[in-house]
Amino acid sequence: MFPELPSRPGPAPWPADIIDGHNTLKAVHKAASQALGLDDSDPIRLRHYEKQVKTTMPSTLQALAACENPSLPECYINAVTNVIRALVGSVALALTSSLRQ
Repeated sequence: MFPELPSRPGPAPWPADIIDGHNTLKAVHKAASQALGLDDSDPIRLRHYEKQVKTTMPSTLQALAACENPSLPECYINAVTNVIRALVGSVALALTSSLRQ
């Protein structure tokens, strides 16, 4: 499960770029997780998600972590980092398995 964007302290909502970044991360996570749930995941699809998980997600998270005004809580950044690491491992394992078949 992908971490929810925490509530921002104060009355103002998160800026659009933070919401967009969070939604991008969440969408890649959802798509890659769905691909992992397929019985017949093909290597081409898995390679696509491997690239997304290894490049798009870390760069998006890095941009979010660099936002200073307002900054995201460290616990959110750490939770997303852990989700990305787990997803990288799962996609790599599924890709290796798919290539062996």
